Parts: sequence; C-alpha cells; structure tokens
Amino acid sequence: MTSKPELRTPETRTIEVLQPVIEDARPTRALSTRPPDLTGLTLGIVGDSQQNTAAFMAALEALFLERHRLRGVVRCNRNTGQIDLVDPSGEVTESFKAPGPVLDEVVRLSDVAIDGVGH
Repeated sequence: MTSKPELRTPETRTIEVLQPVIEDARPTRALSTRPPDLTGLTLGIVGDSQQNTAAFMAALEALFLERHRLRGVVRCNRNTGQIDLVDPSGEVTESFKAPGPVLDEVVRLSDVAIDGVGH
C-alpha cells in the first residue's frame, strides 16, 4: 500500500507595502478658462535649456502658426530670460532680455501660454 505524499500548505504571511511618497502640500489653483479659438491671440511659449527642448518648442511654434491665425508668438527661455517676439509668418521682430521675472513678462505679452515640457 502506497501512502500519498503529505500536502503542505505555505504559511500565511502578511507583507506591508510602503509607499515612500509624501502628499503634495502645494496649494492648488484653478485652471484658466480656455479661449474657444486662438484666432488673433498671442501665444507664449516658455522653454528652458534642457536637451531637445528648443527643437520641440520650435516645432510646436511652427505647428501653432500654421494651424491657427495667431497675432504672434512670444518665445521665451526661462533660464536665460531671452524673449523673442515672433510675427505670424514666423519671423522674429524683436529680441530682448526680460526686465523682470520671465513668467511675468510672458503673462504681460501673451494671451495664452504653454510652459515647458517634462522629461
């Protein structure tokens, strides 16, 4: 007579999973109302000096100028403070350093803005 092997059940263990993330304590802000159309508006584009950001922002600018009848573009580099004013044909009409905080200048000069790209 052959005996059946004894079946063993594994011990029940509890594993506590920790999530090493803190709650975001920054204040929240409501999003601005989106305009129904970009026709006649000035678009602010804020980039930085990260690799490929300039190329991405230039492509984004060209796309918006091609697809929307913008009044112009305010191109800004957050790190250098350089601001270029661009007409609807894509030509730079004026370049200068922001006289104060860069984002304040972009807000003053544009109707809507795109701020940076993540990685």
